[in-house]
Amino acid sequence: IGEYMAPYRGRFENTNQGQNQRGKRKGLKIINNVAGRSFGILSSGMMSGLTSPGRPWFKLATPDPDLAKYTPHRQWLDGVGRAMQTLFAKSNLYNVLPSLYGELAPFGTGCLQEVEDAQSVIRFYPYTIGEYGLAQDNRLVVDTFTRQYVDTVRNVVATWGNSPGLSERTRTLYRTGKLEDSVHLVHIIEPNQDRKVGGFGYRDMPFVEEYWEAMGDSQEPLERKGLAERALFAPRWDVTGNDLWGKGLGHDILGDVKQLQFKERRSEDVLEKHTSPPLEAGAALRGKRLSLLAGDVTYTDPANTGGTAVRPIVQTHPQAFQYATQNIGEMERRIRSACYEDLFLMLANDTRSGITAREVEERHQEKMLVLGPVLERLNEELLDPIIDRTFAIMQRRSEPFWKGMIDGNPLIPPPPKGLENEALSVEYTSILAQAARATNTRGIEAFGMFVGNLAAVWPEVLDKVNADNLVNEYADAQGIPAGIMSTDEEIAAKRAAKAQQQQQAQFAAMAPAIEQTANALKTAGEAVPQDGSTLSNIAQQAGAAGLASPLN
Repeated sequence: IGEYMAPYRGRFENTNQGQNQRGKRKGLKIINNVAGRSFGILSSGMMSGLTSPGRPWFKLATPDPDLAKYTPHRQWLDGVGRAMQTLFAKSNLYNVLPSLYGELAPFGTGCLQEVEDAQSVIRFYPYTIGEYGLAQDNRLVVDTFTRQYVDTVRNVVATWGNSPGLSERTRTLYRTGKLEDSVHLVHIIEPNQDRKVGGFGYRDMPFVEEYWEAMGDSQEPLERKGLAERALFAPRWDVTGNDLWGKGLGHDILGDVKQLQFKERRSEDVLEKHTSPPLEAGAALRGKRLSLLAGDVTYTDPANTGGTAVRPIVQTHPQAFQYATQNIGEMERRIRSACYEDLFLMLANDTRSGITAREVEERHQEKMLVLGPVLERLNEELLDPIIDRTFAIMQRRSEPFWKGMIDGNPLIPPPPKGLENEALSVEYTSILAQAARATNTRGIEAFGMFVGNLAAVWPEVLDKVNADNLVNEYADAQGIPAGIMSTDEEIAAKRAAKAQQQQQAQFAAMAPAIEQTANALKTAGEAVPQDGSTLSNIAQQAGAAGLASPLN
C-alpha cells in the first residue's frame, strides 16, 4: 500500500537507515496516482466534515437531560465547550488530524499521542505506520504502544542531558562536537502493572511512559513518568473480530491499483508502437542510410525492391490506444468510487443549476450510509478519548497550585451547584454528525407540516401537540447551542408578562363602560332608599350587560 498509494507515509525500512531515508524520492512504482489523489480528497473531506476548525463540532451535555434545562448548567456547559474549542485551535490538533486521516484510510490504522505542554497546555504528535507497535487489552482497547526511532545527539542531550539513563557513547559524541550523529531511542506507553489503586503520585497512575536509549549502557531509562489518562489513541478504519490492526481502503483496492500501473505501462507501449513501430528491412539496406523522419527520403534500388523494402513488424489496431484508455478510465472510476471521492465531490462535480437544499441534505445523508460505521468507530477510539483527556488536563490546570489561566481566567471555572459530581457526555455537531441525525429532524419537520395542514381545517388538533417539546427535540437534533434556546423558567416569565399585558389591555378597553357605570351608580347612590332597591336594580342591569366584575 505504501509503495503504490502512499509512498511518503509509513516507515518500513530498517531502523538503522531510517534517518538516512528521510527526504529521498519514493513512489517509483507509481505511474498513475489516482489512488493517492482520492485518499487526499477523502482525508480533506473527513477533516472538514468531522472535525472542522471553522465551526464547533461537539458540545458537552449531561446524561440526564433535565439537568441541562437549568440556565446556570447550560451556560457552564457551553462555556467549557467553547474553552475546549479554543484550546484545540491554539494547539496543533488541526495540523495533525489530516495526517492521521491520511494514514487511517489507506492503511486502516492511525496513531496519535496527546501530551501536556507548558506553552499551549496540550500538544499532539502523530506517528506513521510501520514505526510503532500496538497491543490491546481484554476489552479490545489499544492501551500499549512502543516505537523505535532515531534522533540526533544534540536533541537527545537537550532533552535528557541530566538523565542517568544517558549512555557514555552519547555523552562522548556530545563532548567531541558530533552533534548530528544518530541516537537510537525506544518510546513505550503501557498500563502501569504495579499501580496501587487509590495511591498518589506517578507510580500509581494508570499508565506509565518511558524513553530508553536503545543501545545504551545504562539500566535506567532516560525518562519515566506516569499518565493519569490514556494519552495514546489508535483509531482503526475497520476491524475483524479481535484483530489488533485495522483494515483500510488500501487493502480493498490494492489489486486494482497494481493492475492500473500495469495497464498504464502497456497503454504507453501500444501508443509508442503505433507511432514508432519496430521495422523490418532487407539485408541489402544493412549499413545504408535509413531515415524515419517525416518528409525525409530513403533511396533504394528499384530492381531489388523486394529485398530492400522497409515495413513495420507489428501493426497495431488504430483504436487500440482508445480501448486501452477506456479500460484505464474504468479502473480509475472503480478506485475513486472505493475511496468515496464521488460522495465528497458530488456537489463540485454537479454542473446542474437549481440544486435545492433538500437535495444537498439528501446527498449528505448518502455519505452517512457508507461512512456511518467508520464515524462511530472514530468517535469511540479517537474523538471521545481526546475530549476526555483534554477536559482532565484543563481541570488539573485549573486547580490552585497549577494557576492555569487563559486570558486571566481558569481553564475550567467551578461547576454550578448540581453538576459537581455529575459525569458529562459529548454530543457531536459536525456536518457528518448532523447528517446522521437528519432522519430524526426530517421526521419532525414532516410532522410539523402535517399538523399545520390539519390545523387549517380543524384548529383543535393543535391541542394534541406540545410545541415546546417539539422545538426542543428539533434543536437537539440540529445541535443548536444552548444559549440560543430559552429555558422553561424564562419561557414561563415571558408568558406571564404577556398575559399581564393582555389583561391590562382588556381593562383599558373596558374603561369607558366602567366609568359610565360608576357615574350611574354615583347618581343613583344619591337617591338610594334605605331598602337598597334602586341599587339592586342597577346592579342587576349591569350584570346582565357583562359588567359584574367592574361593579364588584
